[in-house]
Amino acid sequence: MISSLKETNLLGIFLPMSIFLPVTMTALSDRLPDRIRRSYSRKMLVLFAVILLFITTIGGVIYFQTGSALETETENELEQSTQLQSNTLAERIDRYKHHVRTLAASNVINSGTDDEIQVTLLNEVSSAPDSVVAAHYVETDDYEILSSSDENATGVSFRDHSVDWAEDDILRDNQSNIHLTDPYHDPVTDESSLAIISAVPEDPDRGVIFVIDLDDHAAELATPSLEDAVFTQVVNADGDVVLRYDTKASDEQFTMSAPDDDRSTAVERGLAGETGYLETTVDGTEMALGYAPVEGTDWVIMAHTPKEAAYALHRDVTRSVIALILVSLFGLGTIGVVVGRNTSRALTQLSEKAREVERGNLETTLASNRDDEIGDLYTAFSNMRDSLQETITEAETAKRQAEERQQTLETLVQQLEQEASEVMEQAADGDLTQRMDVDEGNEAIKRVEQEYNTMIEDIETTIEEPKRFAADVAAHSEQVTANVEEVQAASEQVTASMEDISSHIERQHVMFQSAASEMEEIARMIDDIASLSETVSQSASRTAQAGDAGRSTAQDAKEAMSRIDSESRNTLQEIEKLQHQMEQIEKMADVITEHAEQTDLLALNANIEASRQEDETTEFGTVADEVKELARATKATAEEIDTTVTSLQKQLNRTTAEVQMTQEEIDESKKVIGDTVSALENIADYTESTSNGVQQIASLTQQQSESTQDVSRLITNATELSDRVTAETETVSGAIQEQTGSLQEVTVSANQLAGEAQSLHTTLDQFKTSSQSDADQAHEFQFSHEFGE
Repeated sequence: MISSLKETNLLGIFLPMSIFLPVTMTALSDRLPDRIRRSYSRKMLVLFAVILLFITTIGGVIYFQTGSALETETENELEQSTQLQSNTLAERIDRYKHHVRTLAASNVINSGTDDEIQVTLLNEVSSAPDSVVAAHYVETDDYEILSSSDENATGVSFRDHSVDWAEDDILRDNQSNIHLTDPYHDPVTDESSLAIISAVPEDPDRGVIFVIDLDDHAAELATPSLEDAVFTQVVNADGDVVLRYDTKASDEQFTMSAPDDDRSTAVERGLAGETGYLETTVDGTEMALGYAPVEGTDWVIMAHTPKEAAYALHRDVTRSVIALILVSLFGLGTIGVVVGRNTSRALTQLSEKAREVERGNLETTLASNRDDEIGDLYTAFSNMRDSLQETITEAETAKRQAEERQQTLETLVQQLEQEASEVMEQAADGDLTQRMDVDEGNEAIKRVEQEYNTMIEDIETTIEEPKRFAADVAAHSEQVTANVEEVQAASEQVTASMEDISSHIERQHVMFQSAASEMEEIARMIDDIASLSETVSQSASRTAQAGDAGRSTAQDAKEAMSRIDSESRNTLQEIEKLQHQMEQIEKMADVITEHAEQTDLLALNANIEASRQEDETTEFGTVADEVKELARATKATAEEIDTTVTSLQKQLNRTTAEVQMTQEEIDESKKVIGDTVSALENIADYTESTSNGVQQIASLTQQQSESTQDVSRLITNATELSDRVTAETETVSGAIQEQTGSLQEVTVSANQLAGEAQSLHTTLDQFKTSSQSDADQAHEFQFSHEFGE
């Protein structure tokens, strides 16, 4: 039970809370005031407070859930214990009733002598449980004991001793059932007892009684606990206590008064068939009460146990949970005070020393005798402080060197600026021949001057190339203009020639069309001859094929007749075998007929035997009739088989004769087919010769047709070529005219290009370069003079 509680509480509570706690701490860390967030000790206090709250909450939940689970478990155990006692009591009562019923129905009780009855009663008591103290054989008028297991009980009358169930004549209204009485004071044993009574089935005036001592019977009841205040009682429908057992002395067992209201409620529910739990007060003591009905009776069993004893485990577990919570809180507080305080103090000291270093006091002592992470932090801060000192020293040295270099650089820059300004002004005026003097004293200045001179040289080269290009463009433009004029004159001559060619091509086209028509007519006639030759050739081929097919068919027919001859001979042999088998079937039919006659005779004998039987005449006669009927049916079937076999034998004889005649006809047909094969072979040879000649004629005709078609195709192609030449001539003529117009536009564009080249040359000539020559100037003057005119 404790294990199940742990699984329920620990898994159901610790797991969600263990997930919730880190999430809660993360959310709180962002919402805490800056005063707390900047202090490790304050954050530790907040953390311990949250953990304490967490443990307290879990402890409270475990406390209440454990209490509820233990209460439910206690109630279930008490109900189960009560139900177990109820089942035990019901089984014992049923066993007693069974003994009484068996004893009342025994032969000894019904017909035995007094001594035999007494011995039987003694044996029953000795074999019964200890609570059965006596067994009586009584008469049912005044319930006087006629024989008993107790010798002193003979002659005692229960009615004379005013026993309630005897005065009420318990067997008067119902003698077939077994009766269980209410508690009474037994006159024989002088003890409180119960009686189980049964009438003797064959003698209703007699009965058998089992007397059960209540003290012994109650002592056999199981109790849920051995506490002094624990007791169990059985109450009937009238509210009377039937049985009671507790750990006290048993002399008070039946002095208890009727149940109070709470227990009356339990009795009512138990009689209604319910099993349950409720709480009540007995003699000022709070009791836990479990109740259950006793099956087969109007009793309700109630088990009482003090609540304090029932919930002792609950009390112990809850105390353990509270102790666990207190120990956890104390341990956590101790850890917080010991660990958190020392860590907080060490971190505070380290923080103060770090601020000293931050303010520039690099002589601050950064040392600690601790070997944990705090000591590592002191060492790291000390190393960082030393590294910072070295870095500052290196930075100051680098600063001084940079200042010295800056002064030197400023002097050089001033010199370079003065020299460069003069050279750049001349270059800006167009004199690209000027260069800066290279200073060998300073490498940086030297590199700048060299790069400037290189740049000016590149610019000079760039200017010279467009100047040369402009001159070349002007010269080429002049040449293009002259060439265009010559091409224009040639184009006009080509146009005139193309017109003459076009007229000749048209006349040639008409002649080609006429020749093509004549060749088509010749080709058509040759095609007709070729078609006729092909038809004759095909007919000859088909004739040859038919001859071959006839020869092959005749050969196949000859082979087929041979196979038919062989098969007919085999058929004749099979028919002979079948005749032999039919003879055997006929013999078997005779045997079946003979057996049927014998079976009919047996059936007749069976009818005779059936007529002699007295008890089984109908069944035996029916079987005999069925056997006789079966014999008749078998005989009739055998006769039908004989008739069928005879008919088949006649048919086989006729078939044999027909097969023999067919064999003779097959021999004659084989001779005729042989002659036919020879004739067909001669026809096939003649037809093949004819087919070869016709095929040669068709081949020659086909060749002539193909030659004619080739000539026709050539003429057709020439006609088509003439059409294309005519079209191309017209296209060329149009293109030449378009080309003439384009040449005129090219002439205009060349003149414009020459003018633009002269403008570019004039613009570039403003720049003075070292490679400029007098020859270029003369050429430029001549070019400008010509285009100026």
